[in-house]
Amino acid sequence: MKKIKILLSLMALFTFSLAFVSCSSDEEKNNDSSPNFVTEGVKYNIQGSEEFSSIEFTPNGEYIVTRKTPAKNSGDITLADLYVHGKFTVIDGGYRLDGFGTVAIDQDLASTKITIISEGYTHEVNATVAPKKLSDDMSRAFCRHWRFSKSHFALRVNNNVLVDFDIDGCDFSKWYRNDKVKDYDTDKEQFNSRCKDLLLTEYGTFAVTYADDFINVGTWTWEDKGDNIIGCDWGFNSFRDDHFNGSMSTEFVKGSTDAEDQLIITKQINLHNPYFLVISEFTYTLVPR
Repeated sequence: MKKIKILLSLMALFTFSLAFVSCSSDEEKNNDSSPNFVTEGVKYNIQGSEEFSSIEFTPNGEYIVTRKTPAKNSGDITLADLYVHGKFTVIDGGYRLDGFGTVAIDQDLASTKITIISEGYTHEVNATVAPKKLSDDMSRAFCRHWRFSKSHFALRVNNNVLVDFDIDGCDFSKWYRNDKVKDYDTDKEQFNSRCKDLLLTEYGTFAVTYADDFINVGTWTWEDKGDNIIGCDWGFNSFRDDHFNGSMSTEFVKGSTDAEDQLIITKQINLHNPYFLVISEFTYTLVPR
């Protein structure tokens, strides 16, 4: 067993020394900006822990720790209680997670044990490596860390366009503050109105980062790959973001020497009104971060 562990450690060190391997490994133009500690992404599902549910290390050198729902009143729970994310670096025997602590992985042919040291406490837990759900070529083109470059917002009532405008980035406050929108869309602004980044991974992670650096995590999958329709599910997450919930149409635009790759996502929401057909449409253009 000791020999196996030594061999696995050597293999891990060899993996860390390889060039950037990720969902977008065939995109040579992204390699130069990639940190040299980037590895292939991996997600661990944690077993037998009262505090942690999973840890995912992404190909661009970031981590997401998902906690189990804290023992608080639902109104007191924040995104920070559910998710911790930031940059990671590889250290001897594991990883250092900025703003969280350290994680050591002890893996052999029979089991995976993880030691988490965070906030002065040590947690020793069992884990399993999550299966990759989206590893085909088309999915890998989507799987990367994206930045919201611009957005297009439109409001149609009985097929008449009342609102139609473009903005840089993705700021929903510009939508909810529009006087014409207020007449039909009475939903209050959600916990955060400005989105910064979107992370899609082969493990089905759909993670939106907001202006305050909080992250909200759901899952994604193909609903109709032939028509480029994906679906996002926030599960039992009480912070479900309806701007990215359910079915969304997509378009992947391959970049060139003069332009970056683009991922275009369109979400259409039919607002319930007994007298009018009200449709809100949000189109997000994203570029690699």
